[in-house]
Amino acid sequence: MSNYDKCPACGKWVPHGHDECPHCGQQQGLSAHIKSFWSVLFPPKNERKSGALCVACDRLVGVDDENCPYCGVPQTGVRKAARMVNDVLPSTANVTQLTLNMLVILFILPILTMGDLPEFSVADYLGSGNNLALMLMGANYGPLLEYGQYWRLVTATFLHIGAMHIVFNGYALHVLGNPLEALYGRGWFFFMYVLTGVAGNLLSWAANGISFANAGASGSIYGLIGMGISHCWRHRWVNRELLRLLVTWAIFGLVFGAVVKADNWAHIGGLLSGGALAWVLRAEVVTNRRFKNLANIVGLVTVVVVVACFVMALLAAPEIKEAVLSGR
Repeated sequence: MSNYDKCPACGKWVPHGHDECPHCGQQQGLSAHIKSFWSVLFPPKNERKSGALCVACDRLVGVDDENCPYCGVPQTGVRKAARMVNDVLPSTANVTQLTLNMLVILFILPILTMGDLPEFSVADYLGSGNNLALMLMGANYGPLLEYGQYWRLVTATFLHIGAMHIVFNGYALHVLGNPLEALYGRGWFFFMYVLTGVAGNLLSWAANGISFANAGASGSIYGLIGMGISHCWRHRWVNRELLRLLVTWAIFGLVFGAVVKADNWAHIGGLLSGGALAWVLRAEVVTNRRFKNLANIVGLVTVVVVVACFVMALLAAPEIKEAVLSGR
């Protein structure tokens, strides 16, 4: 239908060149499409309601309601878990910002707590990291993964090797994370962010074997790029320019990664898994109010998994430190 354009408001076809949709009256043209897409990425705050669905009648009720105001059924089970998520992360919480704060805290933590490590200096750590400090924090290392410390596939996605590494990844997370979080919601966004990082680490481990060693949020960042590309491709009649921008960013990043010898296997794994996840978990479906409880549960489980992985890193650190310092 080359002589028709799709209305950004009602989705019906409009003859090319018409300034107004004959079905809904929406103004047409590039500015209208951009405004429509922007409203999807950044919905008004008054539309981001905090609530969950009744276990009996499926109507939206407040997170503090013990009984459904419509049918009177007590809210238990999944509803309680959904309420827990809203208690931990209030409706104004920004998961992208919280994740960015976590990256910074974890980057600074070794400076405050690991000054007694041999050959540890703040200047070197800020420049190129410290292998032992990163290992103790939970960075990926082939022999330890072979030993069974699979939790490193998660913890490594929150660690960085040097100041420039976290600056680049932090900026990319800020730019990409906020619109994608608004698009998918907090629970699904954090789940996909973590899962794509783990997928990137798995591919890199498979490619490098016992010599595998890395840390960084790059796999998750490329996962966000893949999510954006997948979503824009599905809606490419509106998002052509954004699609080109994301594809260009992905290609440039991979070329730059090859030049500086970064872990492109992790980048590719994150990119492909992000694209696949976003294609299967369509934003317009998973953000439907009928799936609000599921989104809260998914987000809560992801948070619990991440915390559990860092607890395991904390418990394993003394043994690893002793083994390294004793030469075993």
